[in-house]
Amino acid sequence: MKIYNLALLLNAGLLISCSQRTQWAHEKIHASYHAFSHSKVYYHSPDSVHGVDLEFIPTKDFPVKGYLFIHSTPLTLNKITVCLTIEGEEMQGEAFTLQGGQRFLLSDATVLCLLEAFAAEKKVDIAIPGYHSTISGKGFTEQFRSLKRSFMKNPFHLPF
Repeated sequence: MKIYNLALLLNAGLLISCSQRTQWAHEKIHASYHAFSHSKVYYHSPDSVHGVDLEFIPTKDFPVKGYLFIHSTPLTLNKITVCLTIEGEEMQGEAFTLQGGQRFLLSDATVLCLLEAFAAEKKVDIAIPGYHSTISGKGFTEQFRSLKRSFMKNPFHLPF
């Protein structure tokens, strides 16, 4: 009986360790006023020093805005070149540095290119000066669809 239980535990551990997790996630923040409600799909790089995080936020002006984040040394350039390699095909885009030098607004053309690649579950290498991430499109579509779902009305309104 002990051997049988040990075998079950080992099999369960093997299944859990072999399952693939996606780095894609989504977040929704509901506020009482619709203008303050927020939703986004983001990729958090496992390399917090040299990695690049990616975030997509729906807006009224353009269907989705894209942002890159770095977590260590800020960049002082006003505009940076974003090198993309999508399954062997190299291309360049641009991003505009936001205040603080650690967040960058991607150009609309670059956002569309990334959205198409991730929707097709392609692997994308993103490189900016001093930083690099390889991002798989697996799991992106599922998280991106969640942006289109409406916010649930908050039934609780506290007086403070």
